[in-house]
Amino acid sequence: MGERVEVWLGEQGRPARLVHGGARWRVIDRPTPLTEEPDWIPPEITHPPAQLVGWRCTVRREIDREVIVVDLRTGDDGWVVARTYEG
Repeated sequence: MGERVEVWLGEQGRPARLVHGGARWRVIDRPTPLTEEPDWIPPEITHPPAQLVGWRCTVRREIDREVIVVDLRTGDDGWVVARTYEG
């Protein structure tokens, strides 16, 4: 699914810091929740509740201040970076 990372959560359970690719990164924006509708909802329910599956956030590497956007998702063994975007 993606590279396993260590994530530290801040206020309201949002990501605040992480270790990715052997480097420390700090979240520099307000993370956006990533949600999905469950597959098991009966068709009679027209507005199923969305489930939180992760966060999209802009992060800055502490070493050289590079900025990227990451999609963090929870996996079976913890957090993973599901996708990255150039900042």
